[in-house]
Amino acid sequence: MDIPANLGEAFLDWFRARTEAAWAEYRPRAFEDYVARSVGGADWRRGTRWLNGLTEAESEKVERRWGLAFPPDYRLFLRRMHSVDRPMVGAGYTPYEEVGKPSRLMRVESPSFHNWLADDDALRARMEWPLEGLLFDTEHSDLWPPSWSAKPAAAEAREARVRELVAAAPGLIPVFVHRYLLARPCVAGNPVLSVYQSDIIVYGADLRGYLLIEFGDLLGLDRERVCGERAAFERTDHYEAIPFWGELIAGPADAALR
Repeated sequence: MDIPANLGEAFLDWFRARTEAAWAEYRPRAFEDYVARSVGGADWRRGTRWLNGLTEAESEKVERRWGLAFPPDYRLFLRRMHSVDRPMVGAGYTPYEEVGKPSRLMRVESPSFHNWLADDDALRARMEWPLEGLLFDTEHSDLWPPSWSAKPAAAEAREARVRELVAAAPGLIPVFVHRYLLARPCVAGNPVLSVYQSDIIVYGADLRGYLLIEFGDLLGLDRERVCGERAAFERTDHYEAIPFWGELIAGPADAALR
């Protein structure tokens, strides 16, 4: 498969054409399948298409709104692609309504790529997700690396310290569900991280590699090609140098990316 080598307009146009062709014939998983397997999840909707990209003025407005600075490769992605025209569909568990009563699966819709002009609530939740996950693990999973200084005895002090550390760390830009592009330095080629509480792994050496890995099946890529993209970040020593987040990054989860 002739895939443009760099994340430029040619690659993004190829990515748009391949994904929209796949979505045009897509058969999403039926809700009954989630129920039969007792699992939650989300799937694409048939006919999904990309929206028009953001203008430069719109990107700057979004940056001011969220206090961000988009690296140039992600800015190009927003200009050519931005987001898709419909949410994903699937199943999720209801909250526990009372002690001893199990939750149940229900039909849900959820965003995939966020619409920076419309998805304020979803984006706010994604912006808060990394901090909330770390706060949960400090209280419930005994997370407290030595570099965070002595662990305070009081929960309020522990929370204040984690908030201070995250505020000083490089920002994380939500790209797709709980995948985040490292915001600093503000240059092309930053890695994409999968963040689930303190379970943080590198999901792509850069934005282009991430898109090929995450959507390899949708794009019809063979396993050898996807594994080749994963090999670009097999070593973790480079990522360990990332301020704050680097200390929490595990290996690339071998071949089983989460």
